Amino acid sequence: MFPLIYRRKSSVQAGRVSEHKTTDSETREAFIPYQRDDLIQMCLNEGLLSKAQSKDFKDLSEILMAHLHFEFLQYGEAVKKHYGPFDPDRDTILLEQDIDFDRREHDLIELFRSIAKRANYFEISNEQIEKCFEAVTLIDLRTTVDLDDFDRVLCFARGDIDKKTTVKKLFKKKEIEVDILQRVLLLFKFKGEEYFESSKQKQKVRKESLFEPGKVYAYFYKDVPKYDLELLFPNVQVGMNLRQKLLFAIPAIGGSIGVFLKIIPQILIIVGVVLFLLGGRSWLEKTGLSEEAVSNFMPVMVALMGVVLALGGLAIKQWGGYRKKRIQLLKDVSEQLFFRNLATNRSVFHRIIDSAEEEESKEILLVFYHLVTSRSEGLTKEALDAKIEKWMEQKLGAVIDFDIDGPLNYLTKLRGPACDGTETSLVKIDQEGLIRALSIGDAKHVIDHLWDHAFRFAN
Repeated sequence: MFPLIYRRKSSVQAGRVSEHKTTDSETREAFIPYQRDDLIQMCLNEGLLSKAQSKDFKDLSEILMAHLHFEFLQYGEAVKKHYGPFDPDRDTILLEQDIDFDRREHDLIELFRSIAKRANYFEISNEQIEKCFEAVTLIDLRTTVDLDDFDRVLCFARGDIDKKTTVKKLFKKKEIEVDILQRVLLLFKFKGEEYFESSKQKQKVRKESLFEPGKVYAYFYKDVPKYDLELLFPNVQVGMNLRQKLLFAIPAIGGSIGVFLKIIPQILIIVGVVLFLLGGRSWLEKTGLSEEAVSNFMPVMVALMGVVLALGGLAIKQWGGYRKKRIQLLKDVSEQLFFRNLATNRSVFHRIIDSAEEEESKEILLVFYHLVTSRSEGLTKEALDAKIEKWMEQKLGAVIDFDIDGPLNYLTKLRGPACDGTETSLVKIDQEGLIRALSIGDAKHVIDHLWDHAFRFAN
């Protein structure tokens, strides 16, 4: 059984999927693909804590996570403040006057980026996005995205894995390996109304897409092929590629030839009339038609109507075929997006806030557990990081790049009186760089004190 490796590729390789995974710390992800409760139970099942310590550790985990949740509430309030003016789904009236939209937009972008990174997402640059546009994996369509329609484009992802899937290639099914992003966050800010009124083409884009200029849209998707990222953009234009055009055009040309062969006699009559009017009998004789055939009004009109109806019917048939094919292409795209969409706009922020809280809680608990069970060793930051990564691989088969800085910073800032009344932090780092944690009992006492003084009001 191979270890489960969540890795982040350092660069996008357009048109090619990597056939091997790397365990290099620079490309592995910090995402922990297990639930917090399962990790807590795994720690308890290891048997390094006594029965009493196990109960205290569960109690500490509960109150510590509640304290972390209380801290994360500020993100929800910040979303209400900063996203409100840009929310296309807002159902409340803004009473605030003289809003500094540029400043509010900057704060919103930084808020989104901060939450995504705390949830262990990595950012995909616009240059990498454009490289993804050049390749095709699951949906073989011609797509175009105009990034100039946006003031801002932010893309974050998590869970960069290779996954085997079955696709249809040349009328037969084939199994291929696809580079999948398990979770994708996208945030767009469309340009203002003036931009979309600047040309007929932009007016058409504005009319065909149901977005509001100047607003910020957020999307959350799952299991997205890396090289099909353009399909997630709201202004994507979908069309047939060269192979599809040939498959459509060849039968159309064949049908057209049959129609023209049937109307050749009518065309000859009409040509004869034109030649007779222009050049007289000498030109008419060259067509093999008699003067009587072209001078009779009714046959000429019938011939003309026959040609018009035949060509008109052919045009309508071909246009209907094209429309049907285009609808099928749009249906394929819509189905892909419908079953992969997890959240939209404001709900995206709340989903990633919850995810960030979950990720940080897992990191904090793993750090504290390994410090408590290694109190006699005295671990450095690097040794603790390596110890947790090794534990994750041995116990759960997950190869990750554990984020040691975040949980250490959090635990060292939690400060209060221990059981003996001494003011101390949950985790301390001495001058030699050795990290030590309080006992579980003292840690519970500190957190209990912090909860009692969560709100401070002057009398």
